[in-house]
Amino acid sequence: MDAGPLRSLRGTKTEIWWDSSPLAWPIWEGKYLAEAPLGSHDSLYRDLNSFFVPGEMFDGCTTNPGLSWQVIKAMPDTFRAIAISMVRESKGEINNSQQLFEALYKRIVAGGAEWLMPTYKWYAENSSFIRGLISAQVHPGLTETAAMVAYAHMLRGVASNVMIKMPGTAQGILGIQQLASEGISTNATLVFTVAQMLAVAEAVRIGREIARRNGVDIRMMRNVITMMLGRLEDCPDFDESAREAGIDLTPDLRRWAGPAILKKVHKILRERDDDCDVLGASTRLGPEDDCVRHVEEIAGDRVIITLFPDVLWGVMSRYQGKEFVPKIGQPVPSEKLDKLMEIPFFERAYDETPVDHNSFNHFRPVKDTASEFLGAATAMEDWGAKILQPA
Repeated sequence: MDAGPLRSLRGTKTEIWWDSSPLAWPIWEGKYLAEAPLGSHDSLYRDLNSFFVPGEMFDGCTTNPGLSWQVIKAMPDTFRAIAISMVRESKGEINNSQQLFEALYKRIVAGGAEWLMPTYKWYAENSSFIRGLISAQVHPGLTETAAMVAYAHMLRGVASNVMIKMPGTAQGILGIQQLASEGISTNATLVFTVAQMLAVAEAVRIGREIARRNGVDIRMMRNVITMMLGRLEDCPDFDESAREAGIDLTPDLRRWAGPAILKKVHKILRERDDDCDVLGASTRLGPEDDCVRHVEEIAGDRVIITLFPDVLWGVMSRYQGKEFVPKIGQPVPSEKLDKLMEIPFFERAYDETPVDHNSFNHFRPVKDTASEFLGAATAMEDWGAKILQPA
């Protein structure tokens, strides 16, 4: 067992990001070594220790309140001590759970930014690429553009290699335009459809134009659009729509949906010579036991793939001795795409026709994911409230 498959994936010019806080990496590194076959620990240990070395494996990472909450749950004693210390040192400035949430979230983002800063600086000094960014999401409870932008400014002040993750709602897309006009790197999340991704790209284009007119330095700005593959495919409305259309939504057919959308958007953006890069997130294993289609089918230049711990291990274990090739530019098999297009839910997601941005807010995958993110933030605030309670 070694990291050969991930090196092969990087060889296709695909960027690999860690889909969690780097602060959780030592925990997962230990789990990977525990699960590795006997006799492979030494080589795997050397590989894993290099993953955050500049230019070796991870070129960035993404985080949000949910992933931050997972870090706290994985290291409860550590973060309880940190929280108590922060409250004590604030001398009364942190006096409610929302304030403690913000302070802890900033601490987790800052810790991840520190892990990635050597990569950020290395690429800045040795290439024209912008790498080593940590994508930090604005609070999921914010629904107005001005409030999101203000929160983004707060997060951006944590470290120079912080990229702001904004929702692909109507209000979030306006916020992305505003941040791009200020030269602040952005990553659109809660994005599931072709029209939605293209709306984000247009907002970035306008923001960049405004920045240039105003003399804003955008040389170190990067703009990314995240397609949440698995969350789209696992949406209950997809199953219901398929049943109503009389289509058997098999695991194989389901796992073509996300890649189909990402492939289409990638093609459009590259034909336009667009400044945005696409990112494949919420990747899933399968559909067969020996593959990870969500990774295999979107590999290629100007593509970022974030790997959650189980998917990273799945790629390493399922592709030992195999080579990745760039497939982002290869079309989905026509018989698969034709079948998917018979399902209204997918047809809507695949349609590139511009629509009212407010319609994005009501698409079920957007609503469900936003609700889940808000739930994680609330759980984190509730945990903080207990710490603030008098002993």
